[in-house]
Amino acid sequence: MKLEVGLSAAEVRSPVTEEQIRTLAYDLWERDGSPDGRSDEYWEKARQQLLADDAPLEPPQGDPAA
Repeated sequence: MKLEVGLSAAEVRSPVTEEQIRTLAYDLWERDGSPDGRSDEYWEKARQQLLADDAPLEPPQGDPAA
């Protein structure tokens, strides 16, 4: 029996960095008209968006090998 060794796409991706979050949060904040006092909201929105973009793809449904 042959064993396949490799990394999935999720394992190969780099982790989300603070710089990525900061840049996206600023872009989102600017697009919304630069509202005062909502930095935490935009930071979290950016973090969630980047994590979702970095999430592994769902496995195909109805795998014929199963």
